Amino acid sequence: MSRPGNPAALLALVAAAAPPLAAQSVQYRSPAGVEYRSQPDTGAIARAEQALAADPRNISLVIQLGVAQSGARQFREAIATFSRGLALAPNDPMLLRWRGHRYLSLRQFDRALADLTRGSRLDSTNYGIWYHLGIVKYARGDFAGAADDFARAQRRAPDANELAGATDWLWMALSRAGRSAEAKAMLARRPDSLPGTNAYARRLQLYREGIRPDQVFRASDTGDVNVATLSYGLGNWYLVQGDSARARLWFERSVASGGWPAFGFILSELALARPGPAGVDQGLLRLQEELERLSALAQGRVGVGIIHLESGRELFLNGAERFPMASTFKVPIALTLFDQVDHGRIRLDSMLTLRASDLHPGSGEISHLLNDPGVSLSLLNLTELMLLISDNSATDLVLKAVGSGPAVNARLTALGISGISVDRSTLRLIADAIGVRSLPPESEWSPAAFPTLTRGLTDSIQRAAREAFYLDPRDTATPVGMARLLAKLWRGQALSPASTAQLLDIMFRCETGLLRIKGMLPAGIRVAHKTGTLNLGVTNDAGIIELPSQAGHVVLAVFVEESRASAENQERAIAQIARAVYDYFVFTDK
Repeated sequence: MSRPGNPAALLALVAAAAPPLAAQSVQYRSPAGVEYRSQPDTGAIARAEQALAADPRNISLVIQLGVAQSGARQFREAIATFSRGLALAPNDPMLLRWRGHRYLSLRQFDRALADLTRGSRLDSTNYGIWYHLGIVKYARGDFAGAADDFARAQRRAPDANELAGATDWLWMALSRAGRSAEAKAMLARRPDSLPGTNAYARRLQLYREGIRPDQVFRASDTGDVNVATLSYGLGNWYLVQGDSARARLWFERSVASGGWPAFGFILSELALARPGPAGVDQGLLRLQEELERLSALAQGRVGVGIIHLESGRELFLNGAERFPMASTFKVPIALTLFDQVDHGRIRLDSMLTLRASDLHPGSGEISHLLNDPGVSLSLLNLTELMLLISDNSATDLVLKAVGSGPAVNARLTALGISGISVDRSTLRLIADAIGVRSLPPESEWSPAAFPTLTRGLTDSIQRAAREAFYLDPRDTATPVGMARLLAKLWRGQALSPASTAQLLDIMFRCETGLLRIKGMLPAGIRVAHKTGTLNLGVTNDAGIIELPSQAGHVVLAVFVEESRASAENQERAIAQIARAVYDYFVFTDK
């Protein structure tokens, strides 16, 4: 249930905590023309100057002065100090480490790279050199090179907080380099096992799903550097999840913090200036604003995933957050079935004989059509019932035939899809959602059993079950995950050409949800989709819209949960979102 913190409140706290601006030297002028200045000396610089004056060739005292100047954000002066030291000791790696760091603070990346690279050749064991060299390469977009340097830093971290920092940046560099599986495996090894207390340790909790995005900030996080650091971490996390719109908002909040020496501030500035996922697309930003406005109609939490398949343009609203899939989970089940057909492990013409125990409650309900056990249906028949009328009995039979949730999740992993988890049968999912704690053994199940089990459910039991259901990560999807899965399906990256065509044909014939994605689209517009509904405020629709006039195709996944609105208004919100997306991509040429 993640919701970002209030940025205005955060920035107000930063402003309240900030010291009054003194008449200090301009250190950095941003591309927007904002001047950032040094801070007054509180005594550390004067003491360091006095000590150095007594022993002017002492390199340790030179470094001590430069570090004191850096503490007052007097980076230009610190660079001059370290340069004087290098005139005395041109091959001192610590002087190169510190001067490289301060060049980085002033965005002089080429000079920082030269100093730190030279320092690494003089001393390959220095944590600070490898760490800051990784930051420079990351800033230059060399994520693979940055990952190598952060891995070296990680092995040489002197304490828990530095270890957390190196681990955090290693995860980000690997993720941005497209090596997400490696990043996940690295975190699973828990190399940062020492208890860190800094902002990086908090960000690592987010990456491991130990906390939600809205828990990253604490009331005590008022320092400008800390706000910039945490904001960049959130922005990069959203970017890795595919939610570029929300990433941009957090990058903007990092820059608005005023913590200009922070690496998070520096990299947020660069991300906002570059074209690409976090760069400026005013049209998509306006579409995002419209989607946020329309989402309010649902009176709940709304997630949206959009991918224009021909241009690659993407937009996500709450894209990295998990939502109950309800019956949209039948898409990954069907995809797994067709993959097994492609590999010869199963046949669509395989016949299954229905037993009384196979007739489960919920949408579609074969039991209304087939009162007597003994009827046989093919896997293709069952798959069509699962997708066309969202039949739950057919779904559970298909799910069992492919190997249940572990087989579906393994296929998703093989496709590189994260953020989707299929874990339970529809029977078990519905029982959990309404508070039925125990089900009879499968051999004893019958269509008459469920009404008996639900008869004794009190309001408090159902309320507790509903609250637990919304916190349960099982059978959930992120808008990013579902949109990426549909994109892979359409592009032929998930199945053979024949199976791709067959699955999409079934989805184009879906009979449910006529008032959702299709609800406000012009007549004749085809949509290959699958709906999902749970009568506790969950209304979903996910599919692919065929746009007219050679405008291409757009993936659209919309999830609504915890809605207080009527079912009709939940569907109306989805329909209006779909129409806004349709109009944008039909009338925007890019």
